[in-house]
Amino acid sequence: QLSKETKPLLWYAFAGGEVFIRKDFPKLYNIVSTKGRPKLITIPTNGWYIEKTYNAILQMLHESPNQSLIIQLSIDGTQEIHDAIRGPNSFNRAIETFNKLSPLRNLFPNFQLAFITVVTPQNKHIYPNFIDQLLSYNPNQININLFRYGYLDHPQLPKSLVETYKIAVEYYESLI
Repeated sequence: QLSKETKPLLWYAFAGGEVFIRKDFPKLYNIVSTKGRPKLITIPTNGWYIEKTYNAILQMLHESPNQSLIIQLSIDGTQEIHDAIRGPNSFNRAIETFNKLSPLRNLFPNFQLAFITVVTPQNKHIYPNFIDQLLSYNPNQININLFRYGYLDHPQLPKSLVETYKIAVEYYESLI
């Protein structure tokens, strides 16, 4: 309904939990793509459901080949750190999903793969060097976010965390 009422859209960002657990997600994507006509659609994923994610994205790309789409895989640190934050084997599954999707970039010129990484108290010590590890997988882009609390009445973020985030962003910026 929203995509019908607000068209044409510049950018549509899907969010929520893990969108690829929805069986109807390719259908929802197609509705947004055709009714809202956004220039760009972004979809974050934890990459846990390798085959389900691949099959859904392949269907979406076939049904809307001219739609610009960026899949953003969440990686919050080295394997040890990422798995401590997101659960055992999460890192390997995300990287396997990235590697499985990567060849689709050659077949669909409007398709890109990105990493989203969040600078948190648990992983701040690996930045900015962790950016080099992410770049070794050859993503189209890296999105660096800063940890935020899930509620409004929260303590101030430590200055060292904010400074680390700033250094990571400036480092990545210097590379691009």
